[in-house]
Amino acid sequence: MDAIALVVPAFRIPSTKLMSIYERPREIGLITTMGATNRGAMSVYLAKARPIGLVHGLGGVLIQSGPGFFIAVIAGIYLAAHATQTGAAPAEISITYTSLWFPVFALPFSILGGIVSGIYPAVRAASLSPIAVLNVE
Repeated sequence: MDAIALVVPAFRIPSTKLMSIYERPREIGLITTMGATNRGAMSVYLAKARPIGLVHGLGGVLIQSGPGFFIAVIAGIYLAAHATQTGAAPAEISITYTSLWFPVFALPFSILGGIVSGIYPAVRAASLSPIAVLNVE
């Protein structure tokens, strides 16, 4: 499941950014015409890729941790009820466990994945000719 959370954004971010290049070429031409360097145009697209990576990381953490929490609550209620029916003392047990280090490492890693996935579209946007892009109708 963790691999899916990494693979899906790795394909979605470049496709989203490439579509934005094709849909809004005049913005790219305007950015470079106003004096932005290729590096500046690249940084605009990489800055847009970071929040996408963060959102995917937050979604992955919630998908990974959320069901485990609900399973632990439901199983805990069931086991406590079963223990009282049999006359045993209810014990505190943990059904599922999600480390606190998981979101600490997952979120920066997903942002890094967003940046890496956004490099190709950023290079592609920076390599467009501003004159050719502004003449598109």
